[in-house]
Amino acid sequence: AHSGGATLACAASANAQTTHVDSSRASLSLARANAQASHLDGIRWLCDDAMTFVNRAVRNGDRYDGVIADPPAFGRGPSGSKDWRIARDLPELVGRLTSLLSDEPAFVLLTTHDQDWGEAQLRGALGRIPQLRAGGLRASAPPLPRPGDCAQTGLESGQSVLRASELG
Repeated sequence: AHSGGATLACAASANAQTTHVDSSRASLSLARANAQASHLDGIRWLCDDAMTFVNRAVRNGDRYDGVIADPPAFGRGPSGSKDWRIARDLPELVGRLTSLLSDEPAFVLLTTHDQDWGEAQLRGALGRIPQLRAGGLRASAPPLPRPGDCAQTGLESGQSVLRASELG
């Protein structure tokens, strides 16, 4: 289950207005409990499909200075909705972030849980966000553990993390 750790880190930052979106009620409940145990208030909690949320936020003209996206390799939404497939849907999600991000975003953190989506694919996806290029942000990938090391670190085999961070 997801603990909401990234949301809590953002909420703990000075003057951060934080929105947590997850389609899993169980994950959302765990993240809320962790926020309460950490004495963090003011987080906007939404049980929603990420793409639905992003599309609605774009229509409403909402803008964000930072985005953390942690999509599954595969997922099923509510009954009757389209399933999520990272190879098919992540490029669209990243494309929509262009309209969601402020003109000078502080960060974008994008993770994947699909061994076929490595550093090159993530770098390419983030490279299509003009605000990141214009702001002098660069894509970087921390070194990943070897598959045999995963049991020691707790990381899933094949997990990639790529983040845009300021040069300097």
